[in-house]
Amino acid sequence: MDCEPYDSGDLDAILELERSPGYALVAKRIGEELQRRRDELEHSEFDWQAMIAARGQIKALKIALAIPDILKVEIKAGLDRE
Repeated sequence: MDCEPYDSGDLDAILELERSPGYALVAKRIGEELQRRRDELEHSEFDWQAMIAARGQIKALKIALAIPDILKVEIKAGLDRE
């Protein structure tokens, strides 16, 4: 990724984002969609294409929920290198 190195302000911004009511709403909605896809996968007729699509959607939603933690690890690692 070709971007400027992270600084402590970036970490503060992620922590502030996680505390925001708006982020809580987004994370809740993603969690609901994740559960909906899991239920769909569990209760759907056997169809390889639908199963593959649902599994991909589940993986993408899980990654979306993990992005703040991923960024915190990357930022902390960058700060430790300084």
